[in-house]
Amino acid sequence: MAFLEIDERDRLDMTKLHASISDLHKAVTWARHILKKKWYRGPWSRGQTYSHQSAYITSIVMAYGRVFSSGRNGRKFPERLIDYDDDDWALHQRLLEMRNAVYAHSSLDRFTVKPWKVDDFETTVIGEPLNKIEEPDLQRLIAMAERLQAAASKRYSAIVAPYLEASRATDPDASTVDRAMEAIGQLEVGEVLAIPIAKDPA
Repeated sequence: MAFLEIDERDRLDMTKLHASISDLHKAVTWARHILKKKWYRGPWSRGQTYSHQSAYITSIVMAYGRVFSSGRNGRKFPERLIDYDDDDWALHQRLLEMRNAVYAHSSLDRFTVKPWKVDDFETTVIGEPLNKIEEPDLQRLIAMAERLQAAASKRYSAIVAPYLEASRATDPDASTVDRAMEAIGQLEVGEVLAIPIAKDPA
């Protein structure tokens, strides 16, 4: 059997770490795209840039927020892996507030509707939250997310290490290729086999 027999608690922890690493990678990728495009527009700007910017900002905030959401299985991102200073925590709180009040739910205190009338002219003044994150905050978010990714990857490796050692002890003659081929034959729809690439020692 190529797949390791993982304790259920460790399996859930590993799955949460993997999901978090994936979400953080997405947030970083999309934040870098906004930095590259220099998308810091307001809704009053001309063209479609603000619409594109809004889609990326929504995706960034939702991906980052998922890391700190426990979901249905109750697994939270390990707090001991979070290495934030005061400014990092301030941005973290703003992002989660944005996620909860604007992107996951439409909190009515973030919107304004003011009917207005002068003589025969009438209109409505409306206000909505801006879909914008300024450049310094995007740079800080990228640095925060990359540190979290590194910490989560290290913790993932620490959890799986004893299982790998036990597997090697029970089947020391099995080659990496043999193990990989056996695993490929057991993949389910939507699964991929992640094979680490050895780095050049030079």
